[in-house]
Amino acid sequence: MGERTIRSDHVTPGARGAWTAATVIALTSLVTLYGCARLGPPTGGPPDSAPPEVVSTFPEDGDVGVDLRAPIRVDFNEDMNRETVARAFTITPDVDLKNFRWSGNTILTEPREAFPDSTTFVVRIGESAQDYHNVAMGTAFVFAFSTGESVDRGTVTGLVTFDGAPLNEATVWVCEGPVEPDSLGVLGRCGYEALSGDDGTFRVDNVRPRGSPYDVIAFVDTNGDGRYATGSEAGWVAVNAARVAAFGDSVGGIEVRVVVPRQ
Repeated sequence: MGERTIRSDHVTPGARGAWTAATVIALTSLVTLYGCARLGPPTGGPPDSAPPEVVSTFPEDGDVGVDLRAPIRVDFNEDMNRETVARAFTITPDVDLKNFRWSGNTILTEPREAFPDSTTFVVRIGESAQDYHNVAMGTAFVFAFSTGESVDRGTVTGLVTFDGAPLNEATVWVCEGPVEPDSLGVLGRCGYEALSGDDGTFRVDNVRPRGSPYDVIAFVDTNGDGRYATGSEAGWVAVNAARVAAFGDSVGGIEVRVVVPRQ
């Protein structure tokens, strides 16, 4: 699809207001039942309602010349629900990581093979990571480092819509195309990731320049598995939507119109 002149900082919801991902899930009749029994905070004090935070990382955001076998460390300010952190942890480009382990509030891992040289890596702890009392972060934490002399600075921004109105909490991927679902119609995670905001806008940073345009994918992750089931989940693939041709290019005005799949 071609680009439209829509800047992410100038988008306003339509007259009907913004769609929420939860509403779209309901419209696809694939609502997952929430509210199942969950362990709450210990009794004897007020419930913990403060979202957990990342307080430091290694490498630090913006580090260059990182050793090809450097470990990755993320320090939180409190005890975490380790399973949710592991599910929310991603790295782009995809690298085979090993030995995920915890030391107190810190998660550590390292590459199974050496990191490629002269490459920018983007680590993302997603919004769904929870603390020990099942309070989610709510906002993703992202940091980037490079095994070369510089960190990629490309930026892709745009808007996710559904039925003509902004859609929030949609998963957005910026991927090297062409992207093809598997035999079951499922797309696995690819490329850079973001979540659309309350106004439907998204922003992806630290994008590597390449000769061909990126595909931009937006979908409602109904079952929370981090994959796009094209036959059952609302979404869309905007083919060749973002051309980041040179270092530091900023690409905007991309609209991804999510649709409910035909049954």
